[in-house]
Amino acid sequence: MKKLAIVIFSIFGFSSLLSAQAQTFNFGGQVNFNDLDEAAGFGLSSTVTDFTFSVIFDTAQSSPSGDRVGGSQSFDFESISYTIGDVTFGHSVGAVRFSDGIEGSTSDDATPSDVLGITGNDNVEIGNTFTIFSTGVFFGADIPFFDVLNNTSASNFNADVFNAFGPGSGMFLLFDRDPVTGNITGGDNVDLSNITLTSVGAVSAVPEPATWLMMVLGFACVGLARKRRVGKFVNT
Repeated sequence: MKKLAIVIFSIFGFSSLLSAQAQTFNFGGQVNFNDLDEAAGFGLSSTVTDFTFSVIFDTAQSSPSGDRVGGSQSFDFESISYTIGDVTFGHSVGAVRFSDGIEGSTSDDATPSDVLGITGNDNVEIGNTFTIFSTGVFFGADIPFFDVLNNTSASNFNADVFNAFGPGSGMFLLFDRDPVTGNITGGDNVDLSNITLTSVGAVSAVPEPATWLMMVLGFACVGLARKRRVGKFVNT
């Protein structure tokens, strides 16, 4: 019985550990459309309105790419979702990038300030008339020689760092699309401003397919072990 308890504890403990560091980071800010036609595409009657977005990010992940001059690294987010007016959209491709610029500020290609950037890079269709090509939100980009980051690890994605940076800014590329042909006919940048972190929450621990497989195999082994043990008692 003791061995059975240890096996079960290990299975569930390992499953929880896999997503223990992933958290939901919720942000709020202001979007500034160029005209009412753009705003109407999001169900709005004003060119200026509030918006929100959420990022699920694993603060314990290792970097998929190495440092470069100026101290910069990129990390994957698990998901990102924007809500503007009555439209909610997300990106499946993108990155969170930390640039620790002060240490490399004497280099020609170094960033003269610490910057935390969140970008989405795949196209998203909005209704029949617009396409968002990419979004970018940046903290610290407009403050020269602003030293917040001590390194470029994923653990910098936390409330203390965002509070130290202060409000961020950004934009998304909004292109007009012909509703009949689907061809791009023009477009412009839409500015995002006064972006702040509003809350941080835990992510529900839903195991990934590989984790489910591991759990099923684990329980199968437990069942087999119990069956063999019962068989021994019957035979004796």
